[in-house]
Amino acid sequence: MCCAVGKIECIEPNQLTGSAKAVVLDAAPLAHTAQVMPLNKKGELVGKWDVSKQAEQVLLNLDAVLKRAKSDLGKVVKLNVYVARAELSDDVSKVLAKQFRGKIKPAVTFVGGDLVHPEVLVTMDAVAVSTFKTKGNAPVHFAAEDAQFSDVTILPSGDAVYLAGMAAKGELASATRETMGKIQDAIAHLGLKRGDIVQLKAFLLPMSQAAVVRDEIGKFFGEEAVPTIVYVDWSSSSVPVEIEAILAAPKSQSEETITYHTPIGTTASPVYSRLARIHSGKRIYISGLYGRSEQEHDVKEIYEQLDQLLEKTGSSRDHMAKATYYYSDPKSNGRLDAFRPAYYNPKTPPTASKVRVKDVGKADRGIVIDMIGVTK
Repeated sequence: MCCAVGKIECIEPNQLTGSAKAVVLDAAPLAHTAQVMPLNKKGELVGKWDVSKQAEQVLLNLDAVLKRAKSDLGKVVKLNVYVARAELSDDVSKVLAKQFRGKIKPAVTFVGGDLVHPEVLVTMDAVAVSTFKTKGNAPVHFAAEDAQFSDVTILPSGDAVYLAGMAAKGELASATRETMGKIQDAIAHLGLKRGDIVQLKAFLLPMSQAAVVRDEIGKFFGEEAVPTIVYVDWSSSSVPVEIEAILAAPKSQSEETITYHTPIGTTASPVYSRLARIHSGKRIYISGLYGRSEQEHDVKEIYEQLDQLLEKTGSSRDHMAKATYYYSDPKSNGRLDAFRPAYYNPKTPPTASKVRVKDVGKADRGIVIDMIGVTK
């Protein structure tokens, strides 16, 4: 089952969840928001201890942010939802079902863990089609008056680049500085610079120190506009932060819809690429995929679903740009590590971040996989 509206096609839309299994769309400017919280115009929390009211406020705020970039909730194609606890996901889904009653329903991924404040129960970031007329290939940033940090950044309809998560050891501030330096070195491989970054997603520990990461990223950009930033709580024993990026790039003449790259000084991996560059084709966003059971076949079941969706969307295993693997169960992570080498073509694996989180949005599951791809 699918539903096509204009240039947006929703695969297996679900009225009960307000989401689709996948969304396929033609090339268009895409607005990427920062992480949005349930605050009113005075900066006060709305709906203390009430996740439904908080979710409603987050959606209102998302709509306001998107309108600044000539978009709105009706054009959202991907929604990332972060909840304080997995059991809150069902209530948030009910709010999404009320909001997304039309034919266009976004792909949605849930993740559970600590948020920026203990009374905040849900935050979100979104990707939406924009009618903003971009000039050239540079990202377009929208921020509050005199603010350095963007609320929403537009990725023009040229090439898009996805960078795998980069990390560094040490205390949080120095690790963030070093990681941003690594990002700068990696994207230089494609002739890109920090001004081409559309969005950064930081996986960090502890979440209560997100302001440290924000400050260091602000220093990295100096007087330039800072792209949108999303923060995700994670558990790691070796590094305090990992950061991935989405970038805009000039339109290329490649005959391939997507190409994969290994920057000088880094080692190629058979299960993930350092950089993936989308040149053409339709963009594909896939909702978070879970196994149908909590048993030992969860990873196998996820990839069976992925294969089915890839066939329905006109894509393939060789056309995945970005994978984010969220796991809470080390056994699921072990199964993922064992499965990936046999699944991916070692010449065309997607860029990836693998993150241990407190929960994956469903209380009885140990892993969820989030994918972005392109048609053949």
